[in-house]
Amino acid sequence: MLVYDAKNTITAASGTATLNIPVSHGVIDHIQVTANTGTTTFDFKITNSRSVDFIVYNNNTGTMNVKPDTATRGAITVTIDNASVDEDFVIYISIIEKH
Repeated sequence: MLVYDAKNTITAASGTATLNIPVSHGVIDHIQVTANTGTTTFDFKITNSRSVDFIVYNNNTGTMNVKPDTATRGAITVTIDNASVDEDFVIYISIIEKH
């Protein structure tokens, strides 16, 4: 078992930002997304390699902190959408890869 922690900063432009994360297969254990400003609202989703939105959290403000415990296989794409402000977002995702 391998724990893969991805921490990245992405910047929204026109309310949207994306980040690709390579994953062989495992379980998404923890997600934390923090906007630069505590009052910024945003939607969050993760899309799998088959273009299925399998994790979706809408109407977040400031910081989103969840433990989805959701299995995945292949690369994932993280999307911030409908951000009320174009600013930086710090994204932390912990994935437990099982071999």
